[in-house]
Amino acid sequence: MDKEIRLMDSLKTASIPGIQATFNHTKARDYALKYWKNYNSKYRKFDNDCTNFISQAMDAGGWTHVSGFYRDSKYWWYNFLNQTWSWVGVPYWHDFANKHSKRTIILSSPRNLWEGEVLQVDFTNNGSKDHTMIVTKKTSSEIYLTYHTNDTLNRSFASISVAYPKAKWVPHLVKTTF
Repeated sequence: MDKEIRLMDSLKTASIPGIQATFNHTKARDYALKYWKNYNSKYRKFDNDCTNFISQAMDAGGWTHVSGFYRDSKYWWYNFLNQTWSWVGVPYWHDFANKHSKRTIILSSPRNLWEGEVLQVDFTNNGSKDHTMIVTKKTSSEIYLTYHTNDTLNRSFASISVAYPKAKWVPHLVKTTF
């Protein structure tokens, strides 16, 4: 286990060529704790708001916007007129964060996540990610998740995983340097 933790720590600080920025997990977590129920009026609210909420938290943590065509998951940005699909869409966020920008690394287990990191889920295990959440609390044996759509604060991973026994979990370790 110690070897895996050391590996995760080294991966967390691996730089992405051409981009120099840092991410603060505490700021992302604190944003989520502040706005889980009382939405930030600086942002639009969507019927399915989970990924919009996570993007706001990542923005608060220091993720830099990447300009480009709003339908292309290589880009991630928000402004007063529009936003990219990767800002608001579950599978598009995954593609931006993990495939294109490489700001996240997929871990083997959600229990390896820390506060300020992201968990996505495919509830029916049909290959389509359905929901995005942020870790806002961690104990020695459990992680707790906060999310929008069904505004929820610090729900244990155990209770979610029991409710969705067929789900496929996609835990995103969020790099601190990118």
